[in-house]
Amino acid sequence: NNTGRLLSNNKTIVEAGGDILNIADVLNGEGVWHYQKDVGKRLWYTLWQSRETTETISLDYGQQRVPGQQAYIIGDSDAMKAGGNVVNRGSPINANTGSVLVDGTSILNEGGLSGSLQFVKRCRLTCIGYGSSTTGVAGGAINANGNIELRASSSILNRYGQIVSYGSINASAPSVVLEGGSIPTVVQRPTGLYNFWGGSTAWIGTGDQGGVFEAPQGSITINAFRPVQVTAGALRARDGVFAPSGMENFKD
Repeated sequence: NNTGRLLSNNKTIVEAGGDILNIADVLNGEGVWHYQKDVGKRLWYTLWQSRETTETISLDYGQQRVPGQQAYIIGDSDAMKAGGNVVNRGSPINANTGSVLVDGTSILNEGGLSGSLQFVKRCRLTCIGYGSSTTGVAGGAINANGNIELRASSSILNRYGQIVSYGSINASAPSVVLEGGSIPTVVQRPTGLYNFWGGSTAWIGTGDQGGVFEAPQGSITINAFRPVQVTAGALRARDGVFAPSGMENFKD
């Protein structure tokens, strides 16, 4: 299901002997930082003053193949059973009134990074920064009004994604990993008395997104063979988080 829709007013069931893919493509993105620094010429009238320097930073995650659209699997309840892998990338799986079941060899729930960032910083006596960004994370969401059950014979990876149940979340796999990330954006600071001489300025800020399991009205239980790995993510549940194999927390 590539940027399509599987919708039901009752139960949505998807079964496959191979893989199940619910994805929204992002095209032409490198996801690589590009940096360039240019130093201006020293002119006779600048005397002892520093030469002007210009730093340029850019980043491009790419753009959605169908702008603003995602792949949807929606029903009162949802069940996905695959003989291979289940991938939900850049898209939502929603159960409006009931539960969600996902069963496969491995489960990948991944938010789709897209957009770009451009930033320029010019310095001489003072520094001025300016730029723009459209970076963000789309989809990678599994939502249920009831319970969410994830079963995998190999691994469960929630990367930049959000898994939210208003019942309880139960996840079973040898390896369970929650991975959020710092998504960069350009922050513009307006003019004021504090920067009267230099004018408005900007900088690149980051904020952690995704890698979340959340049960606002229930509990989270994770049965894994090894400790649950959480990197810049979170597990939040009103009735507690239970992971008999333990948990390991890492910073991004």
